Amino acid sequence: MKVCIGALTNPGLVRSRNEDSIAINNRLLINDEKYSLEYQLNGSGKDFVLIIADGMGGHRGGHIASRKTLQELVSLGKNCGNSTDWKNALIAANDRLFEIMEDDPSLRGLGTTVVGIVSTLNDLLYFNVGDSRIYYYSSSRLEMLSHDDVPNFSAKAASKASRTHLITQSLGGHPYPYPIEPHIGLLHYPTVKMRFLLCSDGLTDMVETSRISSCLERFETPMEAAEGLLSQAIESGGLDNVSVVVADFHP
Repeated sequence: MKVCIGALTNPGLVRSRNEDSIAINNRLLINDEKYSLEYQLNGSGKDFVLIIADGMGGHRGGHIASRKTLQELVSLGKNCGNSTDWKNALIAANDRLFEIMEDDPSLRGLGTTVVGIVSTLNDLLYFNVGDSRIYYYSSSRLEMLSHDDVPNFSAKAASKASRTHLITQSLGGHPYPYPIEPHIGLLHYPTVKMRFLLCSDGLTDMVETSRISSCLERFETPMEAAEGLLSQAIESGGLDNVSVVVADFHP
């Protein structure tokens, strides 16, 4: 199976620092970077890792939290083979942030959301903690796979752009150790072409779901789609950091 990936992260128009980070296998994207990749899955079940971490604005060290989390997950993911393994990896990454806070009290409260999709031997596994999202697009239909960890009054955020920044769980984000319950799901490897979108809320807070769907439909390559989505977020004000990964699976 061939996978084509287009990824970018951008600080937006307002924030002075990009607290988002992206991991594509062993490569980490930070600040203002773009990256495209095309390769064949080798069937080992451990050769595909896409993760976005959105360091929490307003907390100390959001950029540190996102980058340390991705480094931890990429390292631990080398030994992950199923849902339980990845749940444990996410919990370990959460624990690691609190260890960092313990070592440096000036960073107390640093935190990040996280969303990812990885390959296992038999399935594609996806996960999230917080309000960064993963969608899949196929046959002119966009479906959100992730679960927004937001208060009940914000539940409608899944269907439209939202500007609430309240979340009910994250990695770190508290002054003292706090447990998480990651959302994890599985999909069979696609038998038809399928497009996935991972993004931070810098996209979904600024761009309506219908416009996201239209952009994924309109552009042929993943990088063109990612750049189109970034342009939409910037044109709408670019109030936050924006991270986007578009991945096409070709059976």
